[in-house]
Amino acid sequence: MVDVLQAEQQLYSSLRDYANARYDYIQNLFNFKQQIGTLNPDDIIGLDQWLTAK
Repeated sequence: MVDVLQAEQQLYSSLRDYANARYDYIQNLFNFKQQIGTLNPDDIIGLDQWLTAK
């Protein structure tokens, strides 16, 4: 039983880490594009499509 709970805890930790990595990637990409002056509305559309695709 303890092994199952530890595996479940590891699963949720991994899912949290993955979500945080995705968020950091998006934030860094948009900050970079903004700084070099290439951020445009198509980036938002692409982000929406990327986030809704499974």
